[in-house]
Amino acid sequence: MIDRREFLVGSCLGAGILLTHGCTSNLSLQAQGPTVLGPDYSGPLPADLYTRGTKPPLTEEEAVARRIIRRAPTSSPIAVMQYFAGLREVNRDGEAYNAGWATRWNPVIVEFYTATDNTYTGDTTAWCAAFLNWCLARANYKGGTRSTVSGTFRNAPGRTTTLARGDIIVFKKTGGASCRGHVGLYVGKTRTGFRVLGGNQTNVNGHSSINVREVPFPGSHLALHSFHSISAFRQPLQPLPTC
Repeated sequence: MIDRREFLVGSCLGAGILLTHGCTSNLSLQAQGPTVLGPDYSGPLPADLYTRGTKPPLTEEEAVARRIIRRAPTSSPIAVMQYFAGLREVNRDGEAYNAGWATRWNPVIVEFYTATDNTYTGDTTAWCAAFLNWCLARANYKGGTRSTVSGTFRNAPGRTTTLARGDIIVFKKTGGASCRGHVGLYVGKTRTGFRVLGGNQTNVNGHSSINVREVPFPGSHLALHSFHSISAFRQPLQPLPTC
């Protein structure tokens, strides 16, 4: 998996082009391929990066987040993701509610961790897999992995080579820990990679956010692992996939 900051340095869905962070710690991404640290990153943060999301949000920010969460659709995982990718609400500092913030944790992102069984502090844990698990649960798809680790989706059901928009796409991080990588929803193919809708992907501002981006991108150190038909996630998995 990749940490929000790790994926950020290496690798999203915005108005234009965004990518996805790894999914083990923290991360972000962007169309041109900014450096990404990745959500699967579990070690100490690089000295040249400041710590993000370590202070609690303001009361007014929590209220806005609750309204945003309540408005989320329930029709399908891709509809849920598209809703969050299209959010335009910002806090008093101009920070988007579908992206990581500079000093306070984003209560919308923190909500996504409730779909996992992992412990977390603020929103500094990689959240691409948490976001996908939350979207699956929101749409009443019962096959989520209940984990913040993107690698858990590698052993999920429905593995396929016949791609359809909205299927789950799983990436592995090359040359790193076995479970590091990224996960999101497939929305298209490009000449050099795949268009991915997901969370913890760096946006055009270098922020970890929910967006659409081409993956893999230069410097991401990500490689395709597998595709999984979204229809296979309608029934509970027993036991839950691990990595």
